[in-house]
Amino acid sequence: DPNCYDFTCDVVVEKLKQEFDDSAIGKINPEKANGSLADTTKISDVNLIANDNNEKNIKENKSNEEVSFAGPSKWLNILSCMLQELAGYEDKALGQKLTIYSMEQCKPLIMRGLKSTFDSCRKYAAKCMAWLCIDAYVHNCKDIETQIQDIIKMELISDDASDPCVESACHLIKLLVRFGPTEYGNKYIVNLLPATMKFQNASAAGGKNAEKVALARSTASVAASSLVFKPFSSADGDSVNDFNVVWEFLLNGINHRSYHNRVAALAFLNTFYKNNVHAFSYDQNSKLVTMVHDCLKDKRPEVQECAQAVMMMMLLFIDENEQRKLCEIFSAMASTKVPKNKEKFPNKVKKAYRKRVAGVLGISAIVERNPYSIPDFIPDALVLMCQVASDPGSASGIIKRSLANFKRSHNDEWDEHKRAFTTTQLDWLQDFFLPNNYYA
Repeated sequence: DPNCYDFTCDVVVEKLKQEFDDSAIGKINPEKANGSLADTTKISDVNLIANDNNEKNIKENKSNEEVSFAGPSKWLNILSCMLQELAGYEDKALGQKLTIYSMEQCKPLIMRGLKSTFDSCRKYAAKCMAWLCIDAYVHNCKDIETQIQDIIKMELISDDASDPCVESACHLIKLLVRFGPTEYGNKYIVNLLPATMKFQNASAAGGKNAEKVALARSTASVAASSLVFKPFSSADGDSVNDFNVVWEFLLNGINHRSYHNRVAALAFLNTFYKNNVHAFSYDQNSKLVTMVHDCLKDKRPEVQECAQAVMMMMLLFIDENEQRKLCEIFSAMASTKVPKNKEKFPNKVKKAYRKRVAGVLGISAIVERNPYSIPDFIPDALVLMCQVASDPGSASGIIKRSLANFKRSHNDEWDEHKRAFTTTQLDWLQDFFLPNNYYA
């Protein structure tokens, strides 16, 4: 019954508004105050005390900020349940009418909840917004979808968005993933992605900021796992636009000045690419390989490590000929000459070693891409890794791990695998990690 829905919606909205107002002024219940005072205190005195406290709270809380969350959270949760029921209306015209009415009545209060200083309020307000997103999709309310997108862009992910708004955006992503099929929430999730980068600065991960950092990282992981697009050749206009938003998000993240954001973007790509390799065009794939290749040369080892993980994953979708080309590129990088006069050219020396480490990381990724076989370009790559194992910095540890993994994965069929190596190559490997009894 639409009249019943309207009436219930009005009651819930009015109660929610009242709870927000009460929590903002810290209103005191005279009866509760009466119980905490001596029996000789008159009711009129209690009312006077309550009124004085209310006036004091109003003066001290001019920003209209809530000082409690129980009441607003409760009624926001009730409102979310109503919006959830609205998605089940079979009459499209009626469902559209009630969705529009709900948006008109609830929007200011949901926005107030999204901006609340209390996480409980933000979670339930995000829950209400998530169901409005689904209601708008189910009942084809284009105007409501536009309003929600405007809220996302202007309030939740803008450069001057407050921390509570950014946290609400993260909650909204998780709830959209939880509540509906991907086609219901993709258009909102892709625009909310920048919120996952706001708290990535792990240098502020101590104390109260630790929860924000954890929320941002877990939300990015959830989003990367849930976003799945149609093949590039058969995708419709909306899907292509949404995918392009993610593409821009990746470009901005990988090229960001903060290494925390670069690490976060690469971690997102590592999951997103596996689910959407079919959606990338040839040019986009080529550009991704180039960007990951550049990240292997990053000054920060955290970025290098994530770039190697992404490269290993991307190699799963690259044939042997492409692997050979990449192996040649990485081998050339690992063979970069280091200036002999290290004191005279310290910057050039650092750059050369960083490039050699990048080459080693790339070769290591290719070697581990082939755990049970030995393509013809692998033996020379392994020997080169052994030759640069004495480089200072992280190269030695990377090479030792890679060769140990190679030994473990090829150990059972080594009598067959060693035929791919020359005697000289086997000598290099023997000196590095293979026991003599392999060649008895």
